[in-house]
Amino acid sequence: RAVAVGGDDVPLPDAAELAELDRAAAAEAAEALAAAGVIAPGRPLRFVHPLVRGAVYADLPGAARAAAHRHAAKLLSERGAELERIAVHLLATHPAEDPTVVDALSAAARRALDRAAPETAITYLRRALAERPGREVRLDLLRLLFRAYFRAGDGEGFEELRESGGLDELTAIPQRLLE
Repeated sequence: RAVAVGGDDVPLPDAAELAELDRAAAAEAAEALAAAGVIAPGRPLRFVHPLVRGAVYADLPGAARAAAHRHAAKLLSERGAELERIAVHLLATHPAEDPTVVDALSAAARRALDRAAPETAITYLRRALAERPGREVRLDLLRLLFRAYFRAGDGEGFEELRESGGLDELTAIPQRLLE
Protein backbone atom coordinates (compact mmCIF):
# COMPACT_ATOMS: atom_id res chain seq x y z
CA ARG A 1 0.00 0.00 0.00
CA ALA A 2 2.87 2.40 0.78
CA VAL A 3 4.32 1.85 -2.70
CA ALA A 4 0.89 2.34 -4.27
CA VAL A 5 0.49 5.67 -2.49
CA GLY A 6 4.09 6.75 -3.00
CA GLY A 7 4.04 5.93 -6.70
CA ASP A 8 6.60 4.10 -8.75
CA ASP A 9 10.27 4.36 -7.87
CA VAL A 10 9.71 4.73 -4.14
CA PRO A 11 12.96 4.46 -2.17
CA LEU A 12 12.79 1.73 0.46
CA PRO A 13 13.27 4.20 3.38
CA ASP A 14 10.27 6.23 2.17
CA ALA A 15 8.11 3.13 1.76
CA ALA A 16 9.17 1.96 5.22
CA GLU A 17 8.18 5.27 6.79
CA LEU A 18 4.87 5.39 4.92
CA ALA A 19 4.10 1.83 6.02
CA GLU A 20 5.26 2.63 9.55
CA LEU A 21 7.75 -0.23 9.47
CA ASP A 22 11.40 -0.31 10.39
CA ARG A 23 13.71 -0.65 7.40
CA ALA A 24 14.52 -4.30 8.03
CA ALA A 25 10.84 -5.26 8.12
CA ALA A 26 10.18 -3.14 5.01
CA ALA A 27 13.05 -4.82 3.17
CA GLU A 28 11.64 -8.26 4.11
CA ALA A 29 8.18 -7.24 2.95
CA ALA A 30 9.58 -5.88 -0.32
CA GLU A 31 11.41 -9.14 -0.98
CA ALA A 32 8.29 -11.18 -0.22
CA LEU A 33 6.21 -8.98 -2.56
CA ALA A 34 8.86 -9.31 -5.27
CA ALA A 35 8.88 -13.11 -4.84
CA ALA A 36 5.09 -13.09 -5.19
CA GLY A 37 5.36 -11.07 -8.41
CA VAL A 38 3.63 -7.98 -7.03
CA ILE A 39 6.54 -5.56 -7.14
CA ALA A 40 9.64 -5.68 -9.31
CA PRO A 41 12.80 -7.02 -7.72
CA GLY A 42 15.44 -4.47 -6.74
CA ARG A 43 15.36 -0.85 -5.70
CA PRO A 44 13.68 1.61 -5.90
CA LEU A 45 10.35 -0.10 -5.32
CA ARG A 46 7.88 -0.30 -8.20
CA PHE A 47 4.98 -2.51 -9.16
CA VAL A 48 5.39 -5.10 -11.90
CA HIS A 49 2.50 -3.51 -13.79
CA PRO A 50 0.36 -0.36 -13.47
CA LEU A 51 -2.76 -2.53 -13.21
CA VAL A 52 -1.39 -4.18 -10.08
CA ARG A 53 -0.63 -0.76 -8.58
CA GLY A 54 -4.14 0.39 -9.49
CA ALA A 55 -5.73 -2.62 -7.83
CA VAL A 56 -3.74 -2.18 -4.62
CA TYR A 57 -4.46 1.56 -4.58
CA ALA A 58 -8.18 1.05 -5.22
CA ASP A 59 -8.33 -1.39 -2.30
CA LEU A 60 -7.34 1.36 0.14
CA PRO A 61 -10.35 2.84 1.97
CA GLY A 62 -10.85 6.54 1.17
CA ALA A 63 -9.95 7.93 4.58
CA ALA A 64 -6.86 5.71 4.84
CA ARG A 65 -5.81 6.72 1.31
CA ALA A 66 -6.17 10.43 2.13
CA ALA A 67 -4.22 10.02 5.37
CA ALA A 68 -1.47 8.11 3.56
CA HIS A 69 -1.19 10.87 0.96
CA ARG A 70 -0.99 13.50 3.71
CA HIS A 71 1.81 11.46 5.32
CA ALA A 72 3.58 11.13 1.94
CA ALA A 73 3.33 14.89 1.35
CA LYS A 74 4.79 15.60 4.78
CA LEU A 75 7.61 13.13 4.22
CA LEU A 76 8.45 14.60 0.80
CA SER A 77 8.31 18.12 2.18
CA GLU A 78 10.71 17.21 4.98
CA ARG A 79 13.06 15.71 2.39
CA GLY A 80 12.98 18.83 0.20
CA ALA A 81 11.16 17.25 -2.74
CA GLU A 82 9.89 19.32 -5.64
CA LEU A 83 6.66 21.21 -5.05
CA GLU A 84 4.86 19.28 -7.77
CA ARG A 85 5.55 15.91 -6.13
CA ILE A 86 4.22 17.22 -2.83
CA ALA A 87 1.18 18.87 -4.46
CA VAL A 88 0.12 15.62 -6.16
CA HIS A 89 -0.21 14.01 -2.75
CA LEU A 90 -1.98 17.02 -1.24
CA LEU A 91 -4.59 16.88 -4.00
CA ALA A 92 -5.54 13.42 -2.72
CA THR A 93 -6.09 14.55 0.89
CA HIS A 94 -9.27 15.75 2.53
CA PRO A 95 -9.49 19.47 3.38
CA ALA A 96 -8.63 20.13 7.02
CA GLU A 97 -8.25 23.92 7.14
CA ASP A 98 -4.49 23.42 7.16
CA PRO A 99 -2.47 26.56 6.28
CA THR A 100 0.58 24.47 5.37
CA VAL A 101 -1.47 22.71 2.68
CA VAL A 102 -2.65 26.09 1.37
CA ASP A 103 0.92 27.39 1.29
CA ALA A 104 2.26 24.34 -0.53
CA LEU A 105 -0.53 24.28 -3.11
CA SER A 106 -0.28 28.03 -3.64
CA ALA A 107 3.46 27.79 -4.23
CA ALA A 108 2.95 24.87 -6.62
CA ALA A 109 0.26 26.87 -8.47
CA ARG A 110 2.59 29.86 -8.86
CA ARG A 111 5.26 27.58 -10.21
CA ALA A 112 2.78 25.99 -12.63
CA LEU A 113 1.78 29.45 -13.87
CA ASP A 114 5.46 30.34 -14.32
CA ARG A 115 5.88 27.15 -16.35
CA ALA A 116 2.89 27.92 -18.62
CA ALA A 117 0.69 25.21 -17.07
CA PRO A 118 -2.43 27.17 -16.06
CA GLU A 119 -4.67 24.09 -15.99
CA THR A 120 -2.42 22.53 -13.37
CA ALA A 121 -2.42 25.79 -11.41
CA ILE A 122 -6.24 25.80 -11.50
CA THR A 123 -6.34 22.32 -9.98
CA TYR A 124 -3.95 23.30 -7.19
CA LEU A 125 -5.79 26.55 -6.46
CA ARG A 126 -9.23 24.97 -6.32
CA ARG A 127 -7.93 22.45 -3.81
CA ALA A 128 -6.19 25.19 -1.79
CA LEU A 129 -9.48 27.12 -1.61
CA ALA A 130 -11.18 23.99 -0.27
CA GLU A 131 -8.98 24.36 2.83
CA ARG A 132 -11.03 27.47 3.67
CA PRO A 133 -8.13 29.87 4.19
CA GLY A 134 -8.49 33.25 5.87
CA ARG A 135 -9.74 36.24 3.91
CA GLU A 136 -6.37 37.67 2.83
CA VAL A 137 -5.04 34.33 1.69
CA ARG A 138 -8.36 33.54 0.00
CA LEU A 139 -8.15 36.78 -1.98
CA ASP A 140 -4.62 35.96 -3.06
CA LEU A 141 -5.74 32.49 -4.18
CA LEU A 142 -8.72 33.96 -6.06
CA ARG A 143 -6.42 36.45 -7.80
CA LEU A 144 -4.14 33.62 -8.86
CA LEU A 145 -7.14 31.55 -9.96
CA PHE A 146 -8.44 34.46 -12.03
CA ARG A 147 -5.04 34.75 -13.73
CA ALA A 148 -4.89 30.98 -14.32
CA TYR A 149 -8.38 30.96 -15.88
CA PHE A 150 -7.35 33.85 -18.11
CA ARG A 151 -4.15 32.14 -19.24
CA ALA A 152 -6.00 28.89 -19.85
CA GLY A 153 -8.75 30.67 -21.80
CA ASP A 154 -11.23 29.01 -19.45
CA GLY A 155 -14.51 30.91 -19.79
CA GLU A 156 -16.34 28.31 -17.72
CA GLY A 157 -13.91 28.99 -14.89
CA PHE A 158 -14.80 32.68 -14.93
CA GLU A 159 -18.48 31.75 -14.80
CA GLU A 160 -17.78 29.45 -11.87
CA LEU A 161 -15.96 32.29 -10.09
CA ARG A 162 -18.88 34.62 -10.73
CA GLU A 163 -21.45 32.11 -9.45
CA SER A 164 -19.46 31.39 -6.30
CA GLY A 165 -19.06 35.09 -5.50
CA GLY A 166 -15.32 34.97 -6.08
CA LEU A 167 -15.43 37.75 -8.69
CA ASP A 168 -17.34 39.96 -6.26
CA GLU A 169 -14.59 39.42 -3.69
CA LEU A 170 -11.94 40.28 -6.26
CA THR A 171 -13.63 43.48 -7.40
CA ALA A 172 -13.81 44.62 -3.80
CA ILE A 173 -10.00 44.83 -3.63
CA PRO A 174 -7.89 47.61 -5.16
CA GLN A 175 -7.09 47.24 -8.87
CA ARG A 176 -3.33 47.32 -8.22
CA LEU A 177 -3.56 43.97 -6.44
CA LEU A 178 -4.96 42.32 -9.56
CA GLU A 179 -1.93 43.23 -11.64
